[in-house]
Amino acid sequence: MKGFIIAAAASGAGKTTVSMGLMAAFRKRGLICQPFKVGPDFIDPGYHSIVCGRPSINLDSWMMPQRYVIESFWKHSEGADMAIIEGVMGLLDGGDASSAEIARILDLPVILVLDAGGMAETAGAILYGLKNYDKRLNIAGAILNRVGSDIHYKMISEAISGRWGAELFGYIRKDEAIGIKERHLGLVTAIENRPSDETIEQLIRTVEEGVDLDAILKAIEIKGSGGRVQGVGFSSQQIEDSDLIPTLRPRDHTKKVRLAIAYDEAFSFYYQDNLDMLEARGAELCRFSPLKDQRLPEGIEGIYIGGGYPEVYAEILDRNIPIKEEIRTLAEDGLPIYAECGGMIYLSQGILSGDGIFYKMAGIIPKRARMEKKLEAIGYREVELLKECILGRKGNKIRGHEFHYSRLEGNPHDYNGKKIEYLYQVTDKRGSISVEGFGYKNLVASYIHLHFASNMAVAERFVEALKGNP
Repeated sequence: MKGFIIAAAASGAGKTTVSMGLMAAFRKRGLICQPFKVGPDFIDPGYHSIVCGRPSINLDSWMMPQRYVIESFWKHSEGADMAIIEGVMGLLDGGDASSAEIARILDLPVILVLDAGGMAETAGAILYGLKNYDKRLNIAGAILNRVGSDIHYKMISEAISGRWGAELFGYIRKDEAIGIKERHLGLVTAIENRPSDETIEQLIRTVEEGVDLDAILKAIEIKGSGGRVQGVGFSSQQIEDSDLIPTLRPRDHTKKVRLAIAYDEAFSFYYQDNLDMLEARGAELCRFSPLKDQRLPEGIEGIYIGGGYPEVYAEILDRNIPIKEEIRTLAEDGLPIYAECGGMIYLSQGILSGDGIFYKMAGIIPKRARMEKKLEAIGYREVELLKECILGRKGNKIRGHEFHYSRLEGNPHDYNGKKIEYLYQVTDKRGSISVEGFGYKNLVASYIHLHFASNMAVAERFVEALKGNP
């Protein structure tokens, strides 16, 4: 199989645009491309999935055990001709959760994307430094992005030629039409801004005009195979029997439980692995839209509300009173409900916009979310459960990521005279400790997006809670 990681010197170099362009161009050639994303990002995988026609999978060497990263890569690459992994931030940024770390774990070649706008010969020094900084990495070559003209590209290619020990695969011309829209909260999601067929075709043409796709195909043969998993200390029989990737050995479930999943323009941030694990353990995922639906799906035994941008759609969510009242009643009845970040905000008293307008939400958590202009929190988090809940037992540890522009205001301990408990002791990568995570009956809500691969018991516990088992 063929495969590679798209990396860069820094964020904003155009990794997503180049990744999508290569995915689309190779798919046009009849190749099946399996997309991946390094790190905890939700937005880029949505665009990958549209272009490739296959779900994009997160690979994160901090939130997941190394063995899981390897198994996940090979399992999801089954049936594909090539795997294309979009990196995170700069090549080396993030330490043990960097693109470089994933490249080393999977022994994959790296193709660098360099934003060449505003530079010429200096591009050679940057590429040379990235190529030679860590000799353990296989830097196969580079693609220059945002190149102004053929003359611009020639200046850079002549400066680099024969000096850095890797190939220059070509360039992408500067073209605002093929980029992804942004706003103050970050990139616009794929469900909100689905690329048109014309946009994808234009992206393909741009790649084909400037990038040597045949040269890339020759340079990205993966040295190993699925057997590389054995290289980290376990046998092929252990791989076959593994319970890490839920689809390796599907379980025999006599009873399916219906789990309502909020999914629309306001709520779309879910790790595909989390959904796969829940399904593999007996959950039937039933999508609903808090924006458009008046009622929840029939016969559900639980609700999962992921993150997204509820603040962007606050006015519409405010007006949809029936579904908020139904969710509030079910929470009071003890239905298992799990909500992350935007989902937690939806369960709060409401959203105070930057314009000072207050929009009512479901009103379960006795706090309101105030939107801020600056980033309030970002980074990896490890959660230790302070009490038994629908996600696990006291003392269980789960890893995840936090990223938001809002902050909560209000009394966290009282809801109509009933106690709201903190469920999480949270530690960040610097060792700072705080408490977070709100619990009420069988409801768990938090800013933190948890990845269930960090603790395989989470999905099992959640589904058992849906079945009514303690």
